[in-house]
Amino acid sequence: MKRGDGWLGAFWIALGGYVVFSGFRLGFGSFASPGPGFIAVFAGALLVLFAAGLLASSMARRRPAPPGPFWEEPGAARRVLLTLAGPVGFTLLLNHLGFFLCTLLLLIYLFRAIHPHRWRLTLLLAVSSALACLVVFQYLLQVQFPGGLLEVHRLKGWLF
Repeated sequence: MKRGDGWLGAFWIALGGYVVFSGFRLGFGSFASPGPGFIAVFAGALLVLFAAGLLASSMARRRPAPPGPFWEEPGAARRVLLTLAGPVGFTLLLNHLGFFLCTLLLLIYLFRAIHPHRWRLTLLLAVSSALACLVVFQYLLQVQFPGGLLEVHRLKGWLF
């Protein structure tokens, strides 16, 4: 853990406690009829829970600090620029190529450009992730994305 994790854990516990307290002051309500502070109480409780985990892990063992920030590594600026170029290209090509094909190309690009993986792993992860995004966003959530070159409605017969 980093040196400041203990202090950050304590800070987030205090902030989460304040959010829980404020949520109860607004009115918690009940599960059947939630009040205005209902979500704040749960959000603050989750913040306290995660911060307590951070605080406990920082107290459990002290590890030496990592060597330095990633931007001091050689080639870091190039990786950052390559990472930013991917979503920009995705945005520019989305209407022309469609959601599925753009997502597939973006994932292949990111898996190969940032920290290169083997092609077999890259293709497996990219295809499965793009299909998962397609199913979740277009079929389950009914989000309308551009069809592009591959009309998703033609693929629907293959998937469902």
